[in-house]
Amino acid sequence: MRWTLLAAALLACNAGAPLARVSTTAIGGWPRMRADRFGCFLERQLGARDPRFNCALQGYENKGDPCKETGAYYEGPAFPDAALGRLTLAPKRVSLSWEHGELQAVTVALPGHLSEAQARRAVGLPSPDAGLPENISLASVDTCGDDTCVQLQGFDHMGAGEVDCPE
Repeated sequence: MRWTLLAAALLACNAGAPLARVSTTAIGGWPRMRADRFGCFLERQLGARDPRFNCALQGYENKGDPCKETGAYYEGPAFPDAALGRLTLAPKRVSLSWEHGELQAVTVALPGHLSEAQARRAVGLPSPDAGLPENISLASVDTCGDDTCVQLQGFDHMGAGEVDCPE
């Protein structure tokens, strides 16, 4: 009982405390993350609460199908523009692609022209010769205008065209 009261008091004290900035190196851990867990991460770490995918969501199960229930198949939280400044390096944008309840790919636009090594380090990837973490199947670094875009793919896209949906 005493620990419960202490924990509640500590949480109450920290509830109004400013959130620390989250390192962009965390982005490397995002691919393949479940939509409900990512939503809770957004809420707890970045102070951005998605109306559906948040820490209160219990027992989430994606009921989508790439042929019939496409809306549900591709559902997941968007990365809120208001949270961009909460990430170190303050990316210009973060785009998320969801499939069957998991984060299929993340694209992040980092400000300025970075070398491939700098961009990889910025999102928490090892050097190209060290391979990729288990949760990432493909990583690419490109110039996108005045910025550097990094795409991290957790798994290959599997949409209606890849599964030969019946008519």
